[in-house]
Amino acid sequence: STHVFSREAIRIIRDYSSTHKEQEQQQEEPLFLYLAYQACHHPDQVPESYSHRYQHHPHWSDLRKTYAGMLTAGDEGIKNVTNTLKEMGLWDDTLVVF
Repeated sequence: STHVFSREAIRIIRDYSSTHKEQEQQQEEPLFLYLAYQACHHPDQVPESYSHRYQHHPHWSDLRKTYAGMLTAGDEGIKNVTNTLKEMGLWDDTLVVF
């Protein structure tokens, strides 16, 4: 779900940016985006490309490796969303609450 949530957030940001640029509004309506990742909550699942990164920790349980992969996927999603805000010129007027 982390990838799906990130893709949708990025789509919303891009749509908002392109709509407001096309309309050249002097007074823009603010964008409110509530992005609540499910990563690190439930279910305890992650794509193998993320959990595989932590296989070199022999003393970690499989659950811990999965959890670490879930955190990595969430971090990547946040990075992609913030990069999109910067790319669209919205970052300087953005408040992020984590």
